[in-house]
Amino acid sequence: MNELLYWMSARHAGTAQSFRSKVAELGAENSGGRLHRLAEWNLSKLGHAEFRPAATDDGWRVAPPVLAAGDASAQSHAVLCGARTPRLMARLAEAAGAASMRTRPQPWGPDVVEVSAGHPSELEAIATAAGIRLQWNAALAVLSCASSPKRQDLQPTTVPIGGWAVSQFAKTFEWIPGTQQAAAEATFGLFRFRSDYETVYIVIEDGRAWSCDPAVGKYRILKRRNRALSYSCAEKILSIHAGCRPPALIERALVLCSGQLPEFDAGRVNYPCVEIPVAAAVASMLGQRLA
Repeated sequence: MNELLYWMSARHAGTAQSFRSKVAELGAENSGGRLHRLAEWNLSKLGHAEFRPAATDDGWRVAPPVLAAGDASAQSHAVLCGARTPRLMARLAEAAGAASMRTRPQPWGPDVVEVSAGHPSELEAIATAAGIRLQWNAALAVLSCASSPKRQDLQPTTVPIGGWAVSQFAKTFEWIPGTQQAAAEATFGLFRFRSDYETVYIVIEDGRAWSCDPAVGKYRILKRRNRALSYSCAEKILSIHAGCRPPALIERALVLCSGQLPEFDAGRVNYPCVEIPVAAAVASMLGQRLA
């Protein structure tokens, strides 16, 4: 994945086809051609690149390099996000020194690059010397650009008819079999319609049907008492039920806290290094309690 990010950083932007071709060239494309989607999702979550629809047209663009840090009053630690080249990595290593820069691999993602300092001013000096922007409170900055699922404007639609396989999202955080009649008669709920060609998600509110992203739809129907989230203050881990992963921008904020992809364990998705203010902000946006 490092070579893929280097290539994207050199190109700056490209088409979806160029991305798929490069993934295949690097030997990461197999399993029925689905792994290029995994690479796309992970690079986006890690803040390295934007893909459609956030990127222009049918393509992608790499994000500018940034040292994403937390609260300047609490820590002097940052992770490198966005574009990276061998020259930029060498410049950062020289500015930080071997004792302050740490690189470690992660499955299905570029290496995690961490920079630590004894004081916030030292971290700022490293960023300046390396010519990389330093963003304090990076996770909260991303969250400020996101919107609560319950406040998003949705497009009205109609319940599909015909040969669809229908499922309904249950409060047990899983999809259960449903029917078109149940969806048509429902006054509240999230439904999934699948055919051989596409999948459509529709949330029903007050008897009206709206098109939605599945993550948005789930948090529009879940109540605080459902408790999809839990948080460990001691370990600074925000844990979310695997069936209720948050919308993309909120998940990116959580990933930025550590610069690494979340881990799956016992049906849950765990995000490490999440400070209390970030966890509380995410819970508030999703309309959930921190159990």
